[in-house]
Amino acid sequence: APPGSGKSTLVQILKFLIELVAGKELRVAQVGSDDLYMGQKQRRALGIDTRLDPRSLDEGFFGVVADLKQLKAGAPPVTVPRFDKGQDERNGFASIDGPLDIFFYEGWRVGVQKGDFVLPSGEVVQFDYSRLNAPIDYLMYLDADPEDVWTWKLNSSQQDHDKMKHRQDNWKPWTESDTEQLRQKWDRWMLPFLVDH
Repeated sequence: APPGSGKSTLVQILKFLIELVAGKELRVAQVGSDDLYMGQKQRRALGIDTRLDPRSLDEGFFGVVADLKQLKAGAPPVTVPRFDKGQDERNGFASIDGPLDIFFYEGWRVGVQKGDFVLPSGEVVQFDYSRLNAPIDYLMYLDADPEDVWTWKLNSSQQDHDKMKHRQDNWKPWTESDTEQLRQKWDRWMLPFLVDH
């Protein structure tokens, strides 16, 4: 489902409803495909300009879905990266202990099949999320109007920008130029990926 369509919110609602029906708190883990983004330094070393490039997920963590699905009591915890989109950088790691009653893997690239993507430069690149998708038992897709998603993306990007106000010495308020640059990224990267995959 597209960014901003409510995937993370739906996971929280499902967790609440499942626990309500079960009559007890369950051991639930949630990992987003966004958490699997490489950091900027790692992307640059591979010639990847932006995390919007479908090759920007860290293949070193492509086994995390299978590992969490199979996590048993007493087994070593599974280490999962966390990513801060506002800083466009990996933000530490989480250790998840088993056993789990339910594991949710969500994100705008979940369930996407192996394929090609045409970069804005015209170069065609390949990506393959098969190792991430293979362990999935149930797959849900949320459909959302791309223009609604664009509006959410604009609002969330402005909020992420504003959060950096106290972290950056050279921070400047969001401008119309920032909106135009974001729209270009949307039109060149996100929308084509959503439409084609």
